[in-house]
Amino acid sequence: MFAALIALGSGCSTPTTPPQAIDGRLDLSAWNGDDPPIVALHGAWERRLDRRLDAGDLAERALGAGEGVDYHDPSLELDVDLDGERRSARGPEGLATYRLRIQLPPRTRADEADDPWMIAVESQGRPYQLEVVDPEEGHLAPPLRAGRVGGDAASMVASDRDLTTPILRSASGELEVVFQTSHFKSGYRARPSEVSLGRRTAVAGELASRRQDRLMIIGVCLVMGLYHLALFALRRGERAPLYFALLCLAFVIRQFFRFDLFEDRLPAIDAYPIHASLEYAGFFVIVPLFAAFVRALFPDDVPRRAIAALGLFGALSCVLAAPPFGLAERVLAVNEIVAVAVAAAVAAAMIRVALRRRDPPVTAILGAGIGVLLACTINDILHNRGWIRTLPLEHVGMFAFIFAQAMVLALVNMRARRTAEALARGLGRFVPREFTRLLGKEEITDVELGDAVHREVTVVFCDLRGFTGLSERIEVREVFALLNAVYDRLGPLVREHRGFVDKYIGDAIMALFPGDPSDAVAAAAAIAEAVGEVILPGTLARTARGERPRLAVGVGIHRGPVMLGTIGERERMEATVIADAVNVASRLEGLSKRLGATILLSDEVLRALPGGALPGSRALGRIRLAGKRQSVGVHELYAADPPALRAIKERSAPAFEAALAAFQAGEFASAAARFRELAEAYPEDRAAAVYAESAAALALAPPASWDGALEIRGK
Repeated sequence: MFAALIALGSGCSTPTTPPQAIDGRLDLSAWNGDDPPIVALHGAWERRLDRRLDAGDLAERALGAGEGVDYHDPSLELDVDLDGERRSARGPEGLATYRLRIQLPPRTRADEADDPWMIAVESQGRPYQLEVVDPEEGHLAPPLRAGRVGGDAASMVASDRDLTTPILRSASGELEVVFQTSHFKSGYRARPSEVSLGRRTAVAGELASRRQDRLMIIGVCLVMGLYHLALFALRRGERAPLYFALLCLAFVIRQFFRFDLFEDRLPAIDAYPIHASLEYAGFFVIVPLFAAFVRALFPDDVPRRAIAALGLFGALSCVLAAPPFGLAERVLAVNEIVAVAVAAAVAAAMIRVALRRRDPPVTAILGAGIGVLLACTINDILHNRGWIRTLPLEHVGMFAFIFAQAMVLALVNMRARRTAEALARGLGRFVPREFTRLLGKEEITDVELGDAVHREVTVVFCDLRGFTGLSERIEVREVFALLNAVYDRLGPLVREHRGFVDKYIGDAIMALFPGDPSDAVAAAAAIAEAVGEVILPGTLARTARGERPRLAVGVGIHRGPVMLGTIGERERMEATVIADAVNVASRLEGLSKRLGATILLSDEVLRALPGGALPGSRALGRIRLAGKRQSVGVHELYAADPPALRAIKERSAPAFEAALAAFQAGEFASAAARFRELAEAYPEDRAAAVYAESAAALALAPPASWDGALEIRGK
């Protein structure tokens, strides 16, 4: 679209037609030097075929005087007339001397000394010598020489060097350009020379701009090539990055040696055969590498044998293009035909891919880049063979191709990023993100076997009461649905209170709260309330006796140091928490069922709360839990109980506290009587019944030593 807009803008403008040479004269007196800033010296130059004459030899000869003089444009082949028609009687090879007399614009610029006129010569493969003289004063600038102009192939030394020279201004404003050039078969394709005139700032700026453009595309290709080599090194199984990298590097070599970037650095030697061979070799390997790249992307649409054949043909072409053989031009002509055939085959393959709708976004982006590259390549082939007169567009096509590949990379990377994010989100459902962050990792994919961290956290165990009995009366599918419905309400409550669920253990939950322990207590109370509001399935609406079943929860809370980390082996590992605090919280949750409590918490939790107190709670004394040698101070948060039970425990709190004090003091008979009285008055308070039973047993067989702890056997 951008290229179309540029073309449209160019078509709407009215270009200025530069003046043309007529009969060896070019009148630029009406040219202002700005529009256009550079004038190509086209038109009818005086020409002498098969003669090499310098400015001194022509000084005494008037324009058009002498035998064998005709008029020709040095930017045309020797056997092509000014009207573009090719004459068979005149050979394409030979030696020629051109002369053009130019009338410069009048002196109107005060800065002419700082910005003089400049002559520039652009050529490829043809030697030349250019002299700028005043018909009366002599040379106005040093001669320009590139290669060696000769009368035959043996004496001629080809060159690809572009040269410029600033010229002085004669008093009359006239100057004469004498240009010698020759062309004989040397195994390499050569193009006619282009001579232009302009102010030094304009000419130098244009040449610098061209060189910067070439260096820019070389730099882009070099960076993309190295980048794709790195991609291939990281993922050896994908061949497309390798072929694209080699394709970019081959284009870098071709562009570097195609222009005078190489020959300018070796002015003292005959460097043209070397860099011309390398330039041609770059084209010979680009074609098979391009086809291999397309096949790596779409293996079902490009046959493997065709790629192998192209590779062998390209390697053979590189050998034949070497200076000892001197067959580069002939091999180039064959390779151009092959390139057109490959372009047609690739275009057909891309059409098939598009019709089959294989990854439409990638196909569309890459297909657009490949299409521009193929169009520019065909344009350059036709232009170089002289069938059309356009501009070289190979660098434009390569840039479009690289840009398309960069867009594809961006698209693939975006997809990979989205996939990674989705994977991280998915893994976060199995391993909490908070757990990962506690380990000091940003993503779960960064966690490795053995990663661990020591932290003090509050552990909460929740178990659904009566769920086992309910699940025996419904199908397995309904069991899962009921559990998920319950956990769908409990999980967000844990997160809202700045905790996270570490494990789902059947009908139980283990949650961790790294921050304030009051978060864990508040979350436990919210969980107890939410479980009571769960609507059971219709099959569980009534029991066999017509009673409505009740789903309740038991919660145990303990705080202490834990180790969070990963255990297992490299092929299978899981995140876990290992610590005595986990066992204590689990035992408290089990104890809550025996004591008829909803939420039990340890002394460690209560001491960590602000003020060390918890409204709506009562102390249950020190209890030696099953499997533990040390006793734990246990407290009950009855504020989470149903209203009726909560009222009972509030009324009986003073009497319970007095009975507990007698028990801890070793007054077992008194404690047994008091607890029995509470149990009979409030049968819903099972903690009183448990203590009454234990105190009565101890009264019958007092222990030798007493620490005031209630002994609980079994989980």
